[in-house]
Amino acid sequence: MQPTLCLKCGDFPCTCGEQYKNLEEYQYNELLKNLAKLKDDVTIYRHGQDIVSIVNNIPKEKTALFEIGSLEVASMPKDWKVFLQANEKVCARTLIDKLTKWNIDEFTFPSGLILAIMLKCNFSENVYARLLKDWMRGCNDDVTLMIRSLIDEKAAYLKTSIDNIDSFLLGFNSVPAQSLGTIDKMRINAAIVFKNLLLDIQAYRASAASMNLMLFMSTIVSYTEKQNIITYTSDWCDHELDNAVIYIDESFRNFVDKDKTEMNFPLLTAY
Repeated sequence: MQPTLCLKCGDFPCTCGEQYKNLEEYQYNELLKNLAKLKDDVTIYRHGQDIVSIVNNIPKEKTALFEIGSLEVASMPKDWKVFLQANEKVCARTLIDKLTKWNIDEFTFPSGLILAIMLKCNFSENVYARLLKDWMRGCNDDVTLMIRSLIDEKAAYLKTSIDNIDSFLLGFNSVPAQSLGTIDKMRINAAIVFKNLLLDIQAYRASAASMNLMLFMSTIVSYTEKQNIITYTSDWCDHELDNAVIYIDESFRNFVDKDKTEMNFPLLTAY
């Protein structure tokens, strides 16, 4: 429910309380959440709990984006675990600010962790399509150019982009492997990984999506002769990423750093 002009007191938002008398509980909470949005840096509490947490059913006792020691964190690369453990009590907004400013010599490949943090927020599927497509506009290689053309940032759901990737891959089903050039193989590998990335985002699988983002970056810069596409593991992310991924990773961090004020990270204040 959005704040509206009150016909009794004539104020926007209503200050006499007339509009709020007969609201259902969920309507009242939604209204409070939307009232807080009218001013920057305003947080509304009910019974000591942030209204954003109430609306999104985040338990009052939950204070961390990631539960240290959880299976989700255990499947992450060791550098990410070290970072999360060192910053366990840092507020989430500060955490993502630190990630985007991190020097590559101090911390390895934080882009996947940035995506994992974003999946803790209440973004629509369309936001991720737009984010990834806009980021790839700064990449000029043949592989990202092809992937970018398959992303529909105007669609409400990622299914449209996933279907586009399936159609692209279907076109190679009848082509003998020996007839494919290196660029085609890189494009196929990238399409497979990117589809997996979108499926993980759809299902809000934070760890899996974060690994597949790093794996996708690897497919952009390198091609290895493999029968099957490699799958993400925390050990693979720690040891096998191409050094050239550093530069793509940095471009992603810089892009998110510029874009994050516009995105507003709606749930980060709830932690």
